[in-house]
Amino acid sequence: MNKKTDEDKYNEMMSTYMVADVIESVDVEESTNSDDVKLVNKTFDDENEVIIEGRFPKDFKCESLPWQPEDKIAMIGNDMFPVGFKFVTDVFYINETKTGRPIDVNTIPAENVFIKTPLFNKDARDEMYFQYRGAMRYANVWTLVEPLSKGGYMVFDVDEVESFCVISFVPEQKCKISPDGGQFVSTSDNRVQVNFPPHAVNKTDEIVFKVHPVDVNCITEIPREDDSVVPISAITPSLSANHITFERLVEIKLPVKCIPGAHVDEDNYKYTVFRWEKDGSLQLTGIDPLITNGILSFETNSFSGFVGAAGSKSSSETSIKYAVEEAMGFRKWCKILFFVGKKQNNRMKLILQCVVIQKVPAMCDLRKKFGFHFVADCMSSNLFLPPDTTVIDVDIKGRFSLPKASAIRHHKVRFIPSGGDIFTEIQVELKANLSGELYGILVLRHGKDILQQIFYDPDSNKPTLPHKLITNEMIGIRREIQEKNRSAVKTERKINNFFTEKGILALTKQMTPEVLFEVCIYMNMKKAQFEGIRKQYQTSAEGNLTILQTAIDNQPNDKKLECLIRALESAGQKSLAEKIDTLWSTQKDLDTIAIAD
Repeated sequence: MNKKTDEDKYNEMMSTYMVADVIESVDVEESTNSDDVKLVNKTFDDENEVIIEGRFPKDFKCESLPWQPEDKIAMIGNDMFPVGFKFVTDVFYINETKTGRPIDVNTIPAENVFIKTPLFNKDARDEMYFQYRGAMRYANVWTLVEPLSKGGYMVFDVDEVESFCVISFVPEQKCKISPDGGQFVSTSDNRVQVNFPPHAVNKTDEIVFKVHPVDVNCITEIPREDDSVVPISAITPSLSANHITFERLVEIKLPVKCIPGAHVDEDNYKYTVFRWEKDGSLQLTGIDPLITNGILSFETNSFSGFVGAAGSKSSSETSIKYAVEEAMGFRKWCKILFFVGKKQNNRMKLILQCVVIQKVPAMCDLRKKFGFHFVADCMSSNLFLPPDTTVIDVDIKGRFSLPKASAIRHHKVRFIPSGGDIFTEIQVELKANLSGELYGILVLRHGKDILQQIFYDPDSNKPTLPHKLITNEMIGIRREIQEKNRSAVKTERKINNFFTEKGILALTKQMTPEVLFEVCIYMNMKKAQFEGIRKQYQTSAEGNLTILQTAIDNQPNDKKLECLIRALESAGQKSLAEKIDTLWSTQKDLDTIAIAD
C-alpha cells in the first residue's frame, strides 16, 4: 500500500470538516492508542497569522505566541536559513495551553496536524521570483518545510514543533556554459536571459544565477529632491551571479516594469545600467542599453550583477541610485523612534525602534497601548539603511546608566522591516542630578557614524522637548573648541600643503559616492557642476578627486578646512570630520587619513 502524502492527509482531514460542516470541533471519533483516546477535529485560531488544525483529544487546547524581539534578532545569523531570507510571518511559539509544552503528535496524542497561514503576497511577481518555506524548531533544531497551497493558505504538515514562522528567499539556478556557447533562461521569468557566444569561456564552467524581483510600488513613497519628479519611471529585475570574466561579450536581457504613476517620456528619462558589486553596492556602468518590446538588453564581458532603470534627466545620479536600491531592497528609508515608559523611583524603561517610514504612525499607536510615550522631538531624520544586516550600537551617557544587575551591558538596535514588531527595550537607572547634568543621553552609532543623539530630561513635564536646540548648542560648543585648536596650529603651515592631490584622493576613498555628493552640495557646489564632472569621469578615482578638489578650491583660502568639516558634519560624517581636524591640529598629512586613529 502506498504511503499517504501530506496532501492526501490534509485532503482526508478536510473532508471530515466538510461532512460535519463545523469549524470548532466535530464528533468524529477514532481510537488511536491502547488507552482508547478519542480524537476530534479541532481548529485553533488566535487571529495572529497562524491557524493550527488536526485531530486532538477533546479537552486539548493549544496557542501561538509571538517571540520576543531579541529572540527574533538572533535568528538572522542562523546558518540554517538561506542567505538573504526574509520573514513572511512573525515567529511564534506553538504551545499546549495547559502545560506550555510544545506540540508532539506522539505524546499528546494527535494526528493529521497542520499549520496554516494566509498567502499574504497576491502579486504574481512574488510567486514568480520567491520560494517559501515553513521554518519549524523542535529541540532547538530548525527544519525547513515546503508548503502546500490550498484555498488561499500555505499549509504545513506537523509532527513536532515548538516554534514556527514562514520565510521567503530567492532561489539559485545553476547553468553550465561550454566553449561552444549556450544560453541561460530563468525558470522564474523566461524573459530574463543571458546569451553566451562561442568561445566566451575557455572551458566548461558552472555559473550560479539569481533573479531578484523589484518592488515598484515603493518608488513613489520614498523621499526625493523634487516631489513633482519620480527619480525612475521603469526598472528591471536584477540578475546576479558569481563574479566571472568572459573572453567574448555576452548579451543580457531583462524585462522592464513601469513604476505606478510615473509618466514615461523619452525626452525626460534615460535608460541606464547599474552594476551590482560583490559588497552589495551599485555603480553606474555608462552602458547605453537597447529597449525592444519591453526588454532591456546590453553586452558585457564581466559579470557580478546588473539592474536597469529609466532615470529622470532632472534627478541627480544619487537620487536615481537611491530609488533603484530601494526597489531592490538593498536599502530602505527608515526612522529611529524613541519611547519612554513611566518613571518608577529611580528607574525608567526606554524603547528604541528602527522602522520603515510608512510604519511610524502604526508603531506609535502600538507603543501607546503598552503605556509608552512617543517623544517626537527625539525621532531621527530620514535614514537610508540596509535591512536585516544593519546593527546600530547604543551608548548610554549623562543621567542614564544601566542597572548593575542588567544581563545586557551593550544594547543594539536592529533594522528588520519584515520581522514584525522588533524593538530594543532598555531599563535605565537615573543618576541623581547633583553634578549639573540635566539630560539622559543616548548616542546611536552605525559603525563610526553617529546616526542620532538623544537628549532627554527625565524630570521634565513638557510634552515636547527642545531637542534640536540642545543638539545645536552641543554642536556649537564643540565647534568653538575645534576652532580654538585650529588657531593654535603654527601659522607657517599653509592650507594648500594640507590639501594636496594625494591627500584629497585619500579622503575620497573614505566616502561613498552618496556622501561625496552631499558634502559637495553642502560646500555650495551646483548639482549641474557635480554631474558634469561625474559624467566626464564616471566613477573613476580621477573623477572623485576632481570633484572634491573643485569643491574645496571654490572656498576662501582661510575657510577651506572649516567649510569641509562643516559639510562633513552636515552629511552625517562626524567621525570623518574629527579625523581631518585631528590631522590638521597635530600637523599630520591628509593622505594619512586611512590610518588615523
